[in-house]
Amino acid sequence: MGGQSTRSLQKAFSARFTTSAPNPNCTDGDLPFDGVLAGSDGNLYGTTLEGGVNRSGTVFRLTLQGVLTPIYSFCSQANCADGASPNGILQATDGNFYGTTMTGAASGRGTIFKLTPQGAFTLLYIFSGSYDINESFSSLIQGTDGNFYGTTDLGGFSNFPDCRFYGCGTVFKITPKGNFTTLYNFCSRKDCVDGATPYWLIQAADGSFYGVTGAGGAHKAIGGTIFRLTSRGELTTVYSFCAQSNCADGSEPISLAQAARGGNFYGVTFHGGSTKKCQRGCGTVFEITSTGTLTSLHSFDLPAAQNPTD
Repeated sequence: MGGQSTRSLQKAFSARFTTSAPNPNCTDGDLPFDGVLAGSDGNLYGTTLEGGVNRSGTVFRLTLQGVLTPIYSFCSQANCADGASPNGILQATDGNFYGTTMTGAASGRGTIFKLTPQGAFTLLYIFSGSYDINESFSSLIQGTDGNFYGTTDLGGFSNFPDCRFYGCGTVFKITPKGNFTTLYNFCSRKDCVDGATPYWLIQAADGSFYGVTGAGGAHKAIGGTIFRLTSRGELTTVYSFCAQSNCADGSEPISLAQAARGGNFYGVTFHGGSTKKCQRGCGTVFEITSTGTLTSLHSFDLPAAQNPTD
């Protein structure tokens, strides 16, 4: 990716926002989402879910001195054809920003867009309201092949009863010119052993894509999985959570990252763990190899901490 999401930088600049005179109309944006990224020009870029000229979210630029400029306000096109509520961006190798919106467009299911640093907007794709695909709640990543990859929480084809109306999520690919392909439909396998509701995707050093699903898997419907996916859409379940008694290994994974050294993956689960002080467990930190050997590094425990996120 062209930039790195830096939540610490977001916190460092929050003081500047709180001490500045508030904008009564929130034309500068409201509810920043998914941190900020360092742009190739040395500025910081990010998105807000709400606010902006049309109260439907923005993409903004922030200098290191704390000067914020909204470079695009969503719902600027008729009937919100450009989308609303953007949920993060990346800067691609061509210098432009790419991202998704949660809602808006004719379907109400969101869009995929391209935006230049100067604010010139291009609509690449509109998510449909039918079973082929549905709303997206994750940021895009750019693969080594130059294409973009992402997940949708809902949508897709599945015979699993719980997915009958809204689908259980997908992984998709889109080219810089907007050619869209669904690579995988979750809950495609019996009893949803391949997982459901994906919302994290990375490309690992081996070239494959790895991600997590918040539900499904071989052990419990709410356990979740870690999966590996090729660029051709061939999926392998690396690990199904709740493999241990009382989900001591964790359940509902919500993040995944690969270490620079050793090549193992690290992440957190929202529930599960060895503690009995939370009804469904307080969450875990884990390490896992690419072949599926999982080590629980920490189980969160009330009242110190519980339910880690992202």
